[in-house]
Parts: sequence; structure tokens; C-alpha cells
Amino acid sequence: YQKVDLQPDASLSFWLEADMAGKEAGTYEIELKAWNEGTQASRKVRVKVEKCWDVDLELQPKSFSVCACSKINLIARVKNTGKYQDSYILEFAGKTVPLVLKPNQSQVINLSYSVSCQDSGRRQIPIRVSSSKAEDSEYLQLEVQPKNRCWAVQLQAEEPAQVELYKAITIPIRIENLGSQPDSYLVELAGPEWLEIQPKNLSLEPGKEGMIYVYASPGDGVEPGRYSAQVKVQSKYVTSFASFDVEVFNPGELPEPKEWSITGMFSAISVPFWKAVIVGIITLGIIVVLTLKLAYYFRR
Repeated sequence: YQKVDLQPDASLSFWLEADMAGKEAGTYEIELKAWNEGTQASRKVRVKVEKCWDVDLELQPKSFSVCACSKINLIARVKNTGKYQDSYILEFAGKTVPLVLKPNQSQVINLSYSVSCQDSGRRQIPIRVSSSKAEDSEYLQLEVQPKNRCWAVQLQAEEPAQVELYKAITIPIRIENLGSQPDSYLVELAGPEWLEIQPKNLSLEPGKEGMIYVYASPGDGVEPGRYSAQVKVQSKYVTSFASFDVEVFNPGELPEPKEWSITGMFSAISVPFWKAVIVGIITLGIIVVLTLKLAYYFRR
């Protein structure tokens, strides 16, 4: 309070200060009182508090579902919602952007964020805009899929392959994109010079399969025997290998069985056991039928 002395019929004017620091915007009532030993008087005064310095931050979009190793783009909109011009600093992912905005002026800032290849799960990335008198903040919400779920590839080669000297065969190799993202692969072959691979570039959608073909054509200077080769497929984020053998034999010579065979039909060809059993039963049935027909013929 403040003490004053007044003569009869005298008046006095003076300033009063009201501390409104920390108050929210709105209208407040302040009561003023004057009194002495014999009388008193009071009056209520309305005080309107305004935000003279304020700022609003908006993100578009606020959330992403992304793969590790990827890059996202977003927009930050900053608006000066105060009564006076102000200078701001926008902070995001270790970067800062200076801004100067007049009242009711807004500015759009294009931002990007690189997701680490080691990231996975839920992430919150803070973004903040501030001046000496106002600030606002938001969080960028990320749902990150791990790298090995987004990009994965599988190769499958049928082996062993056999080719007669001075002839040619085609060896099929199956490739499948096991990831959740489309991918493009560079295809390479390591092996003897008389092997060639096609295609050398391949793109696959998620869950789709494709074929790679190795052409084997041994000619002059190639000795009979078993040769090893390897197919490599590589994209930006994944690499896979498939190894296989090619056996070269002289013209007119049957290659030695590598697994087992039935009546020569599966000689040197690796087959599942159940398929071999079925073929054996069918072959045995044919032999029995032919035997019965011959017996009936000689009886006549």
C-alpha cells in the first residue's frame, strides 16, 4: 500500500503498478481501497491481459511409419500469434533455422530427417520454436521397422548341374524378395569363364519371385570335372549369395552318380527321397505289366 496526506478538498493523482507476470490472457479485476480512522472507500478496476508475444508451431504430418535407413520429409508451420514483431529460432534434429515474423505472419519450413539403420520401434523427435519471450514445441512420432524386415532377399539354386563338353545347359536360380519394400538388385557371377549370367539387374516387389539364369557352355581347353560357382545379388541395403557346382563330362560318357539313381533316370541328379520312391514304384509297376503281357503272349 501507499500512504498519502491530503488537505480538505484536495486531490492527488499517482500511478499504481500491477504485476501481471505469469498471468494467462484474459480480464482480471483489481480492487483499490483508501481509508483512514473514520472513513473508507473502494473501487474495482478491470485489467485486460494480452499475449503480446506468442508463437504457434504446427507439424504436417505429425507421425510416420517408416523403415530404418530411410529419409522422411515434413513441413513445420510457424506463426507469430502475438501483437509485435519477434525473432525466433526453430530447432530440429540438431539443426537451427532463424525466423523473423510480423504479427499474424506465418512461415513454412521444409524439414527432413534421416532414420538410422540401427533404429527400430517407436521414436519421438522433439521440435521447438522459441524467442526471448515466447515458445512452442511438438514431437514427431516415428514407428520404425527394423532394416532386416524391410529389405531381405533369398536365392535358391538347384544342384548339382551337369553338362557335356562342347554342349550348353541353362541353370535356373530362384530369387525372392522377402522384405516389405520394393528393391533393385545387381546380379554378379563368380566362376569359370564359360559361365554367363542373365539378367545382371533385377527389380522385385515385396513377396515376389524372379528367375536368374546361368548359361554353361564348356568348350576347348575345359577339362572334365566339377567346377564351383557363386551368384551374388546386392542392393543398397542387403546382399545374398548362392553357391552351386557344375560337372563337366566328356561326350558319350555318363557321369558318375552323385546321390543315387533308379534305373538311370535320376543319375547324377539330386532328388528328394519321396520323389525317388514314387518313381521306383511306377517303374516297378511297368516292369510287372510288361512281364505279365509277355507271359500271356508265350502261353498263346
